[in-house]
Amino acid sequence: MDNPQNLIQLSQTNPIILYDGECYLCDNTVQFILKRDRNSLFRFCSLQDAIRYSDLSTLPDIANKNSVLLIHKGIISEKSDAVVNTMKLLGGWLFGLGYLSSILPKFFGNAIYNFIARNRYRWFGKSDTCLIPNPMYKSQFLNLDL
Repeated sequence: MDNPQNLIQLSQTNPIILYDGECYLCDNTVQFILKRDRNSLFRFCSLQDAIRYSDLSTLPDIANKNSVLLIHKGIISEKSDAVVNTMKLLGGWLFGLGYLSSILPKFFGNAIYNFIARNRYRWFGKSDTCLIPNPMYKSQFLNLDL
């Protein structure tokens, strides 16, 4: 995909997930989403690539790779909100699970999210470089190399 001039603007048509590209848990989560994204709605970008992108001053704490970000229709969700909103956008049984999860108090969801984020490298491992997407899904990954 061509270099977007503005991620917020691009998110009007496609939800964008910013994730830690060095984290195996994050990579497996992206693969999970890709397999269930029947309409190729989502776009993906590693936080490592996004940090280098010049137009990210509006994003909350982007250098904090402990948070996944979902940008959809100009709204930025992070941590448990990003996970819940992604599930809702995927639809089906994940929509139901996302809806049920949204009933929980935000501090509770974020506490669980933070616990997993703090331990993810130890539990699932870490790569020294961002993982290369499957060529079948390449069009869904943003190329932010300027």
